[in-house]
Amino acid sequence: MNKLVFLFFILIFPSYVFCAYDTVVLGDMPAEFEAYAEAEKVKGAKKKTAVLESYAQQFVAQANYLPAENIYNFLISQNPSKKKTFFYNMKLGYICELQSSYAMSLDYYRKAEALYKKNIEVKFKIGDILLKSNLYNLAERTFLDALALDKSSNYARKRLGDIYFVQHLYSKALVYYDKISSYYYTSEIVLNMSECYREVNKTDKAIQIAEDFLISNESPEVFFMSAVLYADKKMYSEARERLLQSLKLDPSNFYAYLYLAKVCLALGNLDEADINLEKAYKINSSYSAVDLMRSHISYKRGRIYEARRHAHNALMKSKSAFTKIQSQKTLNFLNEKKK
Repeated sequence: MNKLVFLFFILIFPSYVFCAYDTVVLGDMPAEFEAYAEAEKVKGAKKKTAVLESYAQQFVAQANYLPAENIYNFLISQNPSKKKTFFYNMKLGYICELQSSYAMSLDYYRKAEALYKKNIEVKFKIGDILLKSNLYNLAERTFLDALALDKSSNYARKRLGDIYFVQHLYSKALVYYDKISSYYYTSEIVLNMSECYREVNKTDKAIQIAEDFLISNESPEVFFMSAVLYADKKMYSEARERLLQSLKLDPSNFYAYLYLAKVCLALGNLDEADINLEKAYKINSSYSAVDLMRSHISYKRGRIYEARRHAHNALMKSKSAFTKIQSQKTLNFLNEKKK
């Protein structure tokens, strides 16, 4: 800190600066000075604390995290009540979490947990950090502890399901997802549940979950998932309808256009497939699958030269070994055909 500025600060704000200088890292100095200056204008410790808390919240809302951290650390250094210390540690944990500083965030949340061991909210926070850090066993243990505190906690059930879902343990994920109350369902939960049932070969159940949700919720992602599930069962007309509904809500979804083209091909509607591939191409012209499908349509129309050109473009754009192999196979097949 500039020595002249610091001396000036000492003269104006003597009751705050010594502790603050010893315990915090320098942040946005003008912003912090303003906070302490405003606190000095009011009488009484509670009112001064309230002013500083208000400033800290404003800094967080503005993504100006360091001065907020400094203020909360300063307030902790003033030996506040147990409740306030818990509150400040939770705030500090949240600030670090916003900055993806998960180790520091976990440290603050652990300090808060030590004060109130049966507080379920802090367990949720700790579990979330452990899950984000891919520490699945520790995250599972934490959410099981939370569920023991509140056996009807939909959040704990969801997160336990998520822990297994991200590890592709779909049957285990469903043990917890199925216990979530339907009023708590979100698009994310429905998508995960549908994917789980799809992976364990229960497509009808997956469709039912998606369709029940869509009765009272319009979600482009769930419409898309429903379409995929219908296509799995070769119910292409239903899949087409759901894809059109998805695109009505989100006309920028490249994959929805691509999948709709695939469904139209299955229905034998080459013109509609072409139209949707063109829309997909305008969104992302570098994706090889578009060219591969165009090659397939051209071949069906008997346009071998055109089919070869699209297959060659797909090969040039391929970024994975799989798409390169598929593109090369298509090109080889077409090269064997008569002109």
